[in-house]
Amino acid sequence: MESLKCGKDTYNLNDAPRHGRLRHRKSIGQCKDFQGFMLLIPSYIGVGFLGLPYVVKILGLWGGSAGLFFYGMLNEVATLILVECTKRLSERTGERFRDMGRVAEISMKLGPPCLQPHAGKFRFFVQLSILIGYTLSIPDLISLMNLFGKDILRQYVEINDTVSIVAISVLLLPIYLTRRMKLLSFVATAGNIVLVGLFIISFQYICQDLPDMNTRPAIKIIDYITFTSFTNDVMFTCGGIGMILPIRHKMKTKTNFDGWNGVLGLAMVVTTCFHTFCGYYGYLKFGEMTKANYLLNLPGDKWLYKSLKILSFFTLYSAHGIAAFVVVDIIWTPLKVQFSEELVQNYGEYVCRVVLLILAC
Repeated sequence: MESLKCGKDTYNLNDAPRHGRLRHRKSIGQCKDFQGFMLLIPSYIGVGFLGLPYVVKILGLWGGSAGLFFYGMLNEVATLILVECTKRLSERTGERFRDMGRVAEISMKLGPPCLQPHAGKFRFFVQLSILIGYTLSIPDLISLMNLFGKDILRQYVEINDTVSIVAISVLLLPIYLTRRMKLLSFVATAGNIVLVGLFIISFQYICQDLPDMNTRPAIKIIDYITFTSFTNDVMFTCGGIGMILPIRHKMKTKTNFDGWNGVLGLAMVVTTCFHTFCGYYGYLKFGEMTKANYLLNLPGDKWLYKSLKILSFFTLYSAHGIAAFVVVDIIWTPLKVQFSEELVQNYGEYVCRVVLLILAC
């Protein structure tokens, strides 16, 4: 029986067609560059941009806009450093990393002897931090969907919160049961298209009859509490870093994903410019009357602006796939190895996803 040795692995030549089928099946589940870009955008740009003019209001027109740009670039640098360190760690260990917790653990195991015994604890801390952030964001998304949904249906029928939440959970069930990143990329692409429509409709109103920028305070004198509030709101809009490594793990060509001129760098630059643009022009238009959600500043008696709530509802819907993927991946991966039954291995993740949806609702 002939065999071929490649590195540490020995392959049976008679099994070559089967290996070919496995490689083909693996490539089917991987994402192309455009699909990776479409997954990154909703990770960082969601309906959270509706509150950016209010964030700029805290520090003033130029102070708030500069703050958005600074934190955006800081987030990009940190993300690129994370990916580059992960790449070098993969070359050193031969392991393909798919989550930040594992990267943190292996880094400490290869670090100073005094830190090596605490590698497992550090991984737990990192994963717990990501898990808390995404787990708390899912009920917020459902709450906003409930708010927009009830407001849309109010003119036709009056429903209570319980009925509304149950209806939303039924709508969300298909996306929660989707395990393949490639399928989620199609939902994310549709959500990005809707997000563009939401942006165009709202900003065609905002950019009409803009006042002179000298009428808005350039920089406001603030205290420590106000500054930390600004920082918290801005960093919340940059909270998609937990999705970077899972998306990279699913990329077909990782060299096109990495680097400042790769898919990740392009997505981060687009995100930073988009956030700064929204904050600057939103506050310039509405000034001190800017509300926490600038949709509340738009005319409520015109059907065109009423449709923004429908678009926001769908944008929130598409964001669930990414958030649920991160949470389930952190929870189910360590649980899966505890079970040897084939039935649990194949369908346990679906149960985990359904339980997550029920708890969130």
